Amino acid sequence: MLERFRAVGLGDTVQSWIGKGPNQSITPEQVTRAMGLDWLQQLAAVVTDGDKEAAAEKAQAALAAGVEPMAAVEGGLRKGIEAVGDRYGRGEAFLPELVMAAAAMQAGLRVFQPHLKVTSALGSGKGLAAIGSVAGDVH
Repeated sequence: MLERFRAVGLGDTVQSWIGKGPNQSITPEQVTRAMGLDWLQQLAAVVTDGDKEAAAEKAQAALAAGVEPMAAVEGGLRKGIEAVGDRYGRGEAFLPELVMAAAAMQAGLRVFQPHLKVTSALGSGKGLAAIGSVAGDVH
């Protein structure tokens, strides 16, 4: 975590947190930049816009900037598709917008997928699959 702050030019601030003496303050904008939150917002926006080319480009750029792949998927791509799904549920978006958002999310996922770490709750290295359907889903 501290390396992220150092990478965006906040090395002296980080050192003040670790060393003796008073801690230097940090602005919310600096935290956003260091943690890659602006990347997450950008990823969510391209999914919401249904722009699959931009989603792939933003995903590549986020990886190059050091954004954790799972954080990008959960905090960026998923947030975007959830926003469109919520709008769809309220009747403010229609099926074509939902399909375009899903295609954009898939484009981003294809970029992040090779970089995601596989973990297992079972500890055996084998995955766990759950199968089901959502009540009332017409698909």
